[in-house]
Amino acid sequence: MWIDRIISDSPEGRKGIELHERLTVISSTDSTRRRDAFEQILRAMSAHPGSTIEVHTEFGDNITAHRAADGSTSLFDTLNTFPVDSDDRSLGVVSQLNSPQDMATHLELFHVTADRLRARVDRDADVIRLAQTPLDQLLELAAKITADEKNLDKTHDRRSDLSNSMREREGMEESMDLQLEEKFEEQQKVRSFGIASLVIIVVGMTVAMTTSLMFGALLCAAALGLAAVGHLQGRNVDTEGGEIMGQALDIQLGRVSELFDNHDLSRHRRDAEQLLADSHATWRSIAGNSSHSVLLSDRPRIEELASHLRLIANEPVEVQGDTTLLVGFSSLLADLNRRYPAERVPLLIDDLFDSVPTQYHAVMRELLLRASHRRQVVLETSDMTVTKWAAVEAVGGDALLITDHEIDVEPIIEQAVASDASPTV
Repeated sequence: MWIDRIISDSPEGRKGIELHERLTVISSTDSTRRRDAFEQILRAMSAHPGSTIEVHTEFGDNITAHRAADGSTSLFDTLNTFPVDSDDRSLGVVSQLNSPQDMATHLELFHVTADRLRARVDRDADVIRLAQTPLDQLLELAAKITADEKNLDKTHDRRSDLSNSMREREGMEESMDLQLEEKFEEQQKVRSFGIASLVIIVVGMTVAMTTSLMFGALLCAAALGLAAVGHLQGRNVDTEGGEIMGQALDIQLGRVSELFDNHDLSRHRRDAEQLLADSHATWRSIAGNSSHSVLLSDRPRIEELASHLRLIANEPVEVQGDTTLLVGFSSLLADLNRRYPAERVPLLIDDLFDSVPTQYHAVMRELLLRASHRRQVVLETSDMTVTKWAAVEAVGGDALLITDHEIDVEPIIEQAVASDASPTV
């Protein structure tokens, strides 16, 4: 959306101010008059009671946001005067024009002051540092770091799988030990069957020879039956024991295989860690402590910021000066275009030219023009050079100048035509 007009109630009556679709410059050497006009816009954007905003949306709708002095608010179609649902989020920021809380949040970003730009430079230090590096090289390096991290994660996953396999084998070994102990006890029982049957045979033969042949024969027959039972159990125990020993052998072979796997895995992990460490070292040598994830997640913003920073760095100046505000403003523009690519919400700029070194004023004007291609820009200034520049832009229809100065732009334009160059001031 962009603002067409603002109407405010005041003790002197209703005051209106129109804004250009791209760039509006409010200029006066009288700070009170200049600030009154600028703050009329600020109050309206803050959903101040007694203010009305007429806006134009990107869909071609004309909507009026009215805040009565009694605190009641409403949105309605400007041409047809029927109500507009403020909960319609398709209206974008327009739906929030009557919400002081929402608009205060927006103004935190869209109201530009020198102090906020300095704070932004500190807050966006990582992004700014990345934008000043060879981005093509860093993008390749960031992709390599990401691949190295994934490779290291795979070794960790394989380590986890191997640890699970080792724990499973240890559990099988414990179970196998218990089974072997049980088979040993069963073998002891089988041996006791054999010993018992042998003893009974000896007793049976003794009884048969000394006392009763019949009773001795019965004892011998019982001993033979006991021996047969013990033999059968012994065969079962031997069979099961052989199977258990075979499984135990397989487990031990698995242990040997784990030793080789563990050795290979440790080597791969060391190689992956070294590759990642080398990539990080190369990254730090170029980008310092900035994170590669910031470059990958904010690439469009960083690339746009890099374009603005090149404009600043390539400005031919005889004496280098403080570019903090220019860098902060560049970072703000890139952030706005990332977060609000379709919103032309006005960027309200307190006079920055007093704080920007004179040799960089041309760069600041160029950044303002770049901003005005994406959204409305409202600038208040006392700088006469900026005022003359805005007057030339206004003649071309690209700006609106609100000023109490009388400026003759014809000599400026004639000079530009004679030199076949853009008008300069």
